[in-house]
Amino acid sequence: MHQSQKAFNLSDFNLFGSLASPLARSEHLRTCCDLMNAFFIIEEYTDTADVKTVQDIASIVMGRFTQPSRTS
Repeated sequence: MHQSQKAFNLSDFNLFGSLASPLARSEHLRTCCDLMNAFFIIEEYTDTADVKTVQDIASIVMGRFTQPSRTS
């Protein structure tokens, strides 16, 4: 089994999302948990990506936070 798969299997991103947002209402808690899962996937991918790819991904992710209605 690949090391990143082992890390994923041992992780509880829903618990982490809950602990990171203890005051979130139930309808927002799901979003927090999904976001933690997405962060893990992005982090794992960027561990092995080249610098340009990581910069592009960071730009896309940050762009979505700063301009969520942007379509491209």
